[in-house]
Amino acid sequence: MAFRDGFPEDMEFEFNRPAMQRYWRALIIGNFVAVSCFLAVGGACSGYARALEANPHVSTNILIYSSVQFALAGLAAGAVMGVIFVLLLIIPFQWEAKNTRLIVEGPYLRVISGGIFVDDRRIHFREIGDFRTHHGPLLRWYGLKTLSFRLERGDRPGVQPRISITGLIDPDRVRDQLCDLDAARESYKA
Repeated sequence: MAFRDGFPEDMEFEFNRPAMQRYWRALIIGNFVAVSCFLAVGGACSGYARALEANPHVSTNILIYSSVQFALAGLAAGAVMGVIFVLLLIIPFQWEAKNTRLIVEGPYLRVISGGIFVDDRRIHFREIGDFRTHHGPLLRWYGLKTLSFRLERGDRPGVQPRISITGLIDPDRVRDQLCDLDAARESYKA
């Protein structure tokens, strides 16, 4: 069924894919560093506790040595887990940055996203409740914002799912353009 009013049939929005890839990479590496630090602190606490448990009157030097030894073991475990984590996540998120698309197809908004498993959704404009843009410190650092919209229908009563798209070029303009397009469709008389 063709959409016959004067609104765009096919309009695709541009993405800043290199910035998206840098953002995902920084997010993954930041998580890797946080996990490694957490394991190091946990290892240091564990070493301290073990040394005290073995001998309650142990010297300070032995406590420090034991804490450092377990902290290094925690860092090593964190590094191994982190490398696995990074390898398992960086490639799919790089693919996600390449796959993400936002397209207006007549009365539908098509959102394609995903790395290994690609999700291709067509959402009718009448199902969209609102559009908004938001960003935090890391997104700002990479010059990105996230465009999200709420769906009026939900799989569960009282739950209105949100769909988020990161990396659009000029997301505020895209949000305003989609709002104008939605308003024009609502007021269009066939």
